[in-house]
Amino acid sequence: EMTTDEILAEMNDKIDPSDLLILKSVFDTADLAKFAKHETSFYERESHIKKVLVFLSNTKDESLENPKPTIEIIVLNDGIQRRYRFFLALGLLLSILGSVIVLYYVLSQLVQVYSY
Repeated sequence: EMTTDEILAEMNDKIDPSDLLILKSVFDTADLAKFAKHETSFYERESHIKKVLVFLSNTKDESLENPKPTIEIIVLNDGIQRRYRFFLALGLLLSILGSVIVLYYVLSQLVQVYSY
């Protein structure tokens, strides 16, 4: 929702003057095409596309291109690790015990069904 002049004024402190001139020439032609129904030639459009590509390559931030992942290694102290191991072992033991009880129940039901 900004005009060309507002965009260029905003960008004035952030980019080089040569890049600002590239941007200004592209915006001027775009304004003419939009408001004055100016017809651009094929070569003029190709020229502006090349200018925009040059502008983008000059102003892109390499650090944002391929950000490096951060790896954070968390080391727990011995007390917390022992507690986790205890609860894991307890969970495993209860799972095994539950499985044995379910197996015993199923087998006892099978024996009752087939014993008649």
